[in-house]
Amino acid sequence: MATPQDLARSVGLPDDGLDGLAALPQERLDSLTALVHAAVDREDALVATSLEAALNALPRPLRGRARALLLEES
Repeated sequence: MATPQDLARSVGLPDDGLDGLAALPQERLDSLTALVHAAVDREDALVATSLEAALNALPRPLRGRARALLLEES
């Protein structure tokens, strides 16, 4: 069962950022949460694919360093 706080955290908002969604029926909140998670996952995959394509345009000796800089996890 999803909560507005869980959804807010998953999109980088403060815990109280989506408190207005508490009025939704639980089924709707669960559906919204699933849709948001799917959209975030899809966006992450597209960004990774785009970065890999951009890295392939660089000369081979620079790719490793560029990959390390661009894909560094913070």
